[in-house]
Amino acid sequence: MATSMAAPWFGPRGLPPAFVLAVLSCWPMFVSGAVFIFPDSTNYLDAGREIWATVADALRLQAPGPDAVVDQGAAASPRADKPWGPDYARSLPYSAVVWPVLMHGGPWALALLQGTLVVFTAFALLDDRALRRPAVLGFGALGVVVLSPLPWYTVMQMPDILGAVLLIWGAALVGPFDGMTRGQKAALTLIATFAAASHYGNMPLAFGIGLVVAALAAIRRSLSAAVVVSLAVVVVAPPVSNLIASRMVLDTTSAAPKRVPVLIARSIEDGPAIEYLDEACRDGADWEVCDAFRDGIPDRIDSFLWQEGGVRSLDEHAMQRIREQEVGLFLTVLRKHPLRQGWALLKNTGRQFVRIGVTEIEAVTGWPDGGWSAPRAPEADALVARFDVVVPIATGLAALALAGLWLAEGFPRPFRDGLVVVVLGLLGNAVIFGGLSAPVDRYQARIVWVVPILLVYALAARRRFAQVRLGA
Repeated sequence: MATSMAAPWFGPRGLPPAFVLAVLSCWPMFVSGAVFIFPDSTNYLDAGREIWATVADALRLQAPGPDAVVDQGAAASPRADKPWGPDYARSLPYSAVVWPVLMHGGPWALALLQGTLVVFTAFALLDDRALRRPAVLGFGALGVVVLSPLPWYTVMQMPDILGAVLLIWGAALVGPFDGMTRGQKAALTLIATFAAASHYGNMPLAFGIGLVVAALAAIRRSLSAAVVVSLAVVVVAPPVSNLIASRMVLDTTSAAPKRVPVLIARSIEDGPAIEYLDEACRDGADWEVCDAFRDGIPDRIDSFLWQEGGVRSLDEHAMQRIREQEVGLFLTVLRKHPLRQGWALLKNTGRQFVRIGVTEIEAVTGWPDGGWSAPRAPEADALVARFDVVVPIATGLAALALAGLWLAEGFPRPFRDGLVVVVLGLLGNAVIFGGLSAPVDRYQARIVWVVPILLVYALAARRRFAQVRLGA
């Protein structure tokens, strides 16, 4: 019979402590008075404004905030006077949530919402054995709040922190999930679905974690109907919701509408794609990048994606053609240069797996008039730089301690299987975001704080783990 003791704090009882820990996790905002953003924060904000303006217009209601809508009209030539712009280059569901939260509550509201959500989700792995050592849990939680990447990605006005929800979801599916109540199962599935939909890269990450969970469950012969339903919902619902939303809002049908062509940009910078395209374009191949960049294809990710002369200078028709051809072009490059492309993928994945930091987070002095144009906050920037040294060291030590505890004493099978899912999820994240995009600190740091959380849980349940093994 299902029992809530499988995750006693993953329910109403856990909401107050989750909120308290979320407040504590906002300490970078408390001590600096700054707002922490990333350049993409503007994209989510603008897209949210336009989504709500579109909905309001359709319903003949007033949008929740400034009613200015960026003109989405495309010019006729590939080199249009008006740039294509990144307004819808990010998750539609997350953008739709961001706009009213920021309009009515400001950056603090978004930070507290995200922090509460991820901490509450982490309680899905907290069982009654660990709760019997509250001192260990308390001091461990403070350590995570101060030294891990958790607080920095909680306060950053971006969906990055939600990627960790998928690791927790996967670990729960092979652990306490079948012992949860129906309400707990539904709540975890819904939160994970939103997390998967919050970033285009999270959808393949959810798919990869789902494969790992299904494989482990098949090996254990424990693939329950509830796990199958949760896997299906989290993997399928986000792309389907994007398909529906993009049709309603953008008059196009795409699981990742108006995405930037980062996959081919990565291959261009690594070399295989630019080598192939130099020859293919001369031979008259029907690739849109050949037509759009007759004077030479930019050979760096930044110059190809974000700078003048790159894809931002193209009209929407040219951009859409590049998106449609991107996967086919990448597969063609892979066939032509399998060793070079394979080595680049492996190298970038390895770099991403160990890259952890916070210096990509930008600190500004405020949030004026619905935009991110406030001046930089130098003292907060200095605080970020100091913790960019602390966070990787503390996270590395936590990972070593968890591995040492596993090797020295062992873990019960559900906890061990959950740890396997987390490690493979970290590896999959490195493949998706580093190998196929660009190895940067925030991609791995945004989710790796789950490792010190698991260390705290393991230490709190240590004696009970021993009793489980002796009684087995």
